[in-house]
Amino acid sequence: RRLLSFSRPPFRIVISRNGMVRQFLVQDKTYFLNSVESSIRRGENGEKEAWLRLRSFDKQNTCDLVRREIAKMENAGAKRIYLDLRDNPGGLVRESECVASLFLGPHKLFARLRYEDHPEIREFIPGLNAESNEGEGETVDLFTSQNQATRLPLRLEINQNTASAAEMLAAALQDHRRAQILGAKSFGKGSMQSSFHPWGDPRFYLIFTTHSIFRPSGQALNLNGIKPDLVTHRAEGENFPREIHLS
Repeated sequence: RRLLSFSRPPFRIVISRNGMVRQFLVQDKTYFLNSVESSIRRGENGEKEAWLRLRSFDKQNTCDLVRREIAKMENAGAKRIYLDLRDNPGGLVRESECVASLFLGPHKLFARLRYEDHPEIREFIPGLNAESNEGEGETVDLFTSQNQATRLPLRLEINQNTASAAEMLAAALQDHRRAQILGAKSFGKGSMQSSFHPWGDPRFYLIFTTHSIFRPSGQALNLNGIKPDLVTHRAEGENFPREIHLS
């Protein structure tokens, strides 16, 4: 949620609810949220459970942070891991693949990309850790590349805002039967975009869809999304703090 102000901060907000009036003095400030958060909790049976939340895959060190947190949680005696991907919009596919590796190990099919319509756009695609299929070269299979970091039982939560690279991670863990998926059906963004400078002019960017994304089972992600194994009522993620930017 966002509040817009045309006056210079600090400024005062007056809120009236059920006949009660409260005033707040607000200072304009941007808060940057960590992309990876973790904690240890006690389950119903008294055992320690690790909770790991990934807000996005937009940073190049996301996988390294996850690996570090997994080691800390195992050392703390966690018996299982809950991976929270609710409201995760995606980000860097390579980071998502790397995180999948931590739970699956190397050489597991992560996703399949199918080129869209124009083969000449391949030269604009950023390099990925991929192996091309034999044949006409119209599809690329992505495989996990890192060693497995944990064998602890895994549950993964998604919701309607889980999208793109986050859905690729959830699909890989579900198809390889590594995790039980909880929550609500995900967004269903199964396309991949690329950008380049047309005419070699850095003042311009051209962004276009280059691939359709398919999960390891072969089903298209676009519009289908990820269906949870167990539908839960905690899918909205409202119990977690959200970024509020006043401008």
